[in-house]
This record gives sequence, structure tokens and C-alpha cells, in this order.
Amino acid sequence: MNSSPAASPARYTQLMQLKSLYSFSLIVSLVLNGTKTLSQDILPPPQMLEIESVAKLKTDSLLNSGIDTVIGFYALTYPMVPNFNDTIPGYVAGIVLDDYYILYSQNETWTIIRFATFSGHSSDKNTIIQSKPIILKNDSSLIILRKKLPEIENEGFLPFVMVIEKNGTKGYEQGGESHSEQYSITVTSKHTSIQKSFEEYILYEKYRYWDKSPINVNYSYNKSLSLYYVYTELKSLANELDKKFVFK
Repeated sequence: MNSSPAASPARYTQLMQLKSLYSFSLIVSLVLNGTKTLSQDILPPPQMLEIESVAKLKTDSLLNSGIDTVIGFYALTYPMVPNFNDTIPGYVAGIVLDDYYILYSQNETWTIIRFATFSGHSSDKNTIIQSKPIILKNDSSLIILRKKLPEIENEGFLPFVMVIEKNGTKGYEQGGESHSEQYSITVTSKHTSIQKSFEEYILYEKYRYWDKSPINVNYSYNKSLSLYYVYTELKSLANELDKKFVFK
């Protein structure tokens, strides 16, 4: 897209305000007896965004139609500076602020739908747009995904924790990243709903932009979880299909 960045739209400002409420922008020093802190969701559930409300209506409709389980995947992948190359074919010049993907299966057929908060440069008004469904092949990765869904209910990623040593005393420090990507995974059925919200930096082995970054001692543990598999599979699907969704 050739348009130069315009002033930040009101919706993007709102997203940044919500982010600031839940971001671990301060580094907290912790001295622990072990290498891990208590398991927890790293981000508390924020106030529901408009795109989440729209996606919930679609989720409820699918459940009422007989679908037994619906997977939701919220992604705020450019939390500080929007990606001005992420455009929607058929719409006027603008930017995508965030995305929400719905994935479900019926009769061994998987379907995925993308929602996007779209903001045109000429207006502060944002629009939630919905793609047409894409039918997926029921390959082995989706079969594994289905099997792992029940396991994530009692799982939670542990924070980015580094070993520190000062004056001969070893301790642990919890890291933070103020502009990390944000994700939320929701698994909804007729009777239950599970939500896991987190910032991506807690899954790093090292900080991406720090050459001498200490190792995240919780990296291996986080990577071993079924929640990690579900996250990486959903993210991979989103990245693979983003330019294939048709909105008009």
C-alpha cells in the first residue's frame, strides 16, 4: 500500500489504552526457590473488544446450529505501530488493527473464518469485517489439535524468568516487554468456555533484540504444553491463510 501513515485512529488509541492496563512493562525482581513461578494466565481477561463481541455472536450461532466446539483466536500482532502493508482486498486504503479467527469442525470438515477491525485513513470510524469461510483439509495437525484442546483447560504459560547474580547471591528476575504481540485463545462449547490470554514474549527462549539476553528458564516448560501446540498451530494457520481470505 502506498499511503503514508495517517494520524492514529481512535480505535487504535483505545487498543493501546487497553494494552497499557495489562502489559508487564515494569520488570519485577523475584527471588525464588525454584526456576518457575506459579502457573497463571499472563494477561487477565480485558474488557471485551468490539471484534470479540462480533465473533462471540458468530460463535453462539454456530453452537446453536449444532457445532459442538468453536475455537477462537484473537491476535494483536502490531501493538505499537500498525502494519500498513496488511490490507484487505476490495476495501479502501486503510489498516487492519487486529484479527479474530474462528475455527470449527463438522462431519470431519474444518472451517475457518477471519474477522478484522479495519480502519480507513480518511475516517476515525472502524469497521468489523467478516471473511467468507475457508474449508480446510482434515490433516494430522488438526487431528492433534482437536485431541489437545481438553488438555489446555488446566494449563498456563509461565512468565519470562531470567537467572541473575548479584554480590554472590543467585536469584531470579521476571522480564517484560512493553510492545509484545498479544494473543487470546478461546475454546467454547455448549456448557463450557476456556480462555487463555498472553503476550508472546513470555514464549521466547531469549529476547529477540538483545544480543546478550539471558535464557528464559521457563522456555522448555512452556514449549512442552499442549497450549503451546494449540497456539503455534492457530498462528501458523492465520499466517498461511491471511491473504487467501475473501471479504467481498
